[in-house]
Amino acid sequence: MDEEDKVGFDCKAIGEKLEIEPNALTIIQAIGNGYFSDVHMGMLSLPTGNVPVAVKRPQMETGAMNAAESAAILERQIQALREELSIFADLQSSSTGGHENVLKLLGAITTIRAEFSLLTEYCECGSMDRFLQKKWENDNFEDELVFEANENEPVWKIQRDSKWGEDFRTRRENGLITTSDLLWFALQIARAMQFLATMKVMHRDLAVRNVLLKLDFTLKVADFGLSRKLKESENAYYVGKEGTALPIRYIAPESLKSRRFEITSEYWSFGVVVWELFTFAEQQPYSVEFDKDGNNVQFYDFLTEHLSSGHRLSIPNNMPQQM
Repeated sequence: MDEEDKVGFDCKAIGEKLEIEPNALTIIQAIGNGYFSDVHMGMLSLPTGNVPVAVKRPQMETGAMNAAESAAILERQIQALREELSIFADLQSSSTGGHENVLKLLGAITTIRAEFSLLTEYCECGSMDRFLQKKWENDNFEDELVFEANENEPVWKIQRDSKWGEDFRTRRENGLITTSDLLWFALQIARAMQFLATMKVMHRDLAVRNVLLKLDFTLKVADFGLSRKLKESENAYYVGKEGTALPIRYIAPESLKSRRFEITSEYWSFGVVVWELFTFAEQQPYSVEFDKDGNNVQFYDFLTEHLSSGHRLSIPNNMPQQM
């Protein structure tokens, strides 16, 4: 191995339990990409057998004009993955070893720059936004709230059919999802965010695109590239850096203006995610409102004015009144 390929003091090995030998990993196919990384499906060879994993590593195509620019971009990507690795390690250092609704880190390759990777559990159904979009496009959603004759408010199907609840496995096998499934998804995300709050970690990029789904309908909050751990001296808030790309459609109005992020700021993001669940991620938040406005201003200016004026996202048709 060439000396320049060794990370050495730049990237600490994460310990024998999590450090993965590169030859134990086989990349199978690309499955997505992020702001600073590409994501592949891989197979990890362990003494107990092969395990499918998701592999997050620096982008192969940087779009750089020359070698020096490419090297600088690669270094920024590795630094972002290094910070995400730190968040993962911190979350799994809890007494419970993590949370069932937070993506689990299985290992990492940190000692070889060209192979720098994060290995996480593989979620068979992919991201929630694509999952929901396909269900809606294929007419695979069944609304459990129905209006009956002479009734002004909808009732739940289970109130009229005692077998409705028992048949959920059949519906799932047939590819259907229901209102109850959407509520179950929202609850799991809420549990994950509650865990992050107890660990004093701000996600800062909560969106359905960053939530993954297992075959058994267990959700995993993922993508901690923008996450930050609050130090004891920062028990109130974290101040974002200038120049950092942020998902402004999901950020609380006060954080948009001040760039100060508190744990409670995530409540707003969760509300936007619930809206995405019940609209099947068909549109980005505020896209309809922005298009109606005529696009005469920058989106950031539109959004801050829109929210400051008291406007909010419209209530989805499929959402129960209690939500």
